[in-house]
Amino acid sequence: MVAVFVVATAQPSFTAPLAVVSTFEVLRIVLAKPPLPPPGPTPICLTTIERIVEQFKDKVRIEGLICAIADRAQPILDALEDTKNFRSLDTAIGQQLDELGKFYRAPRNTKTDDAYRAFLKALAVVVGTRGRGDELLTTLVTLDNGFDLASIALIEHRPAALIMTAKVPIGGQLIGEEHASVLKRAVAGGVRLVLLFEESGAVLFSWSGEPGAGFAEGTDPSGTGGIWAEGV
Repeated sequence: MVAVFVVATAQPSFTAPLAVVSTFEVLRIVLAKPPLPPPGPTPICLTTIERIVEQFKDKVRIEGLICAIADRAQPILDALEDTKNFRSLDTAIGQQLDELGKFYRAPRNTKTDDAYRAFLKALAVVVGTRGRGDELLTTLVTLDNGFDLASIALIEHRPAALIMTAKVPIGGQLIGEEHASVLKRAVAGGVRLVLLFEESGAVLFSWSGEPGAGFAEGTDPSGTGGIWAEGV
């Protein structure tokens, strides 16, 4: 006996013709599509199998039972991992960084993600600092974000004064002032800190050979500058 499938077109105004499809035709259509590969073991399954005692290892049924139980926790672990990534300064982006900035009371303003991330990382260093010289250097290096690490230095002046140096992009006076404001949070009480910063690549002084020539300020506004001292 050959089973048949009867399909009727939905047209109520007249009697629909019957289409007869044999079982073999249905099987041919189904088998023509390759089967989906079986899902691999989840990370929690593999971790659990690695931690079972030796006498139960390589036992297919026991491992299958353990994985069936452990797999229920995988969605929870995935959600926790996503939460950790979204709340990490290393991986957060966009609005996620803005939310982290609220914890430090530091709005983004016009900073890019990379600049804002470096700024927040520096504030994170400040939270646990005791005002030591190495911690101040770490804070300033984090703020510099790879711009000009060679210019960063710390000079101690006894009994209680520190001078730090750094460079900022041309026209970046506000950046230097912001660096100083962060260092102000990190310096120990009773210690005076002065940050000296200059624009990288700017002409500080030049001779033109003309009478009265001296500082090049005004001759090339995009390439002239000076050294600013921000005291704390």
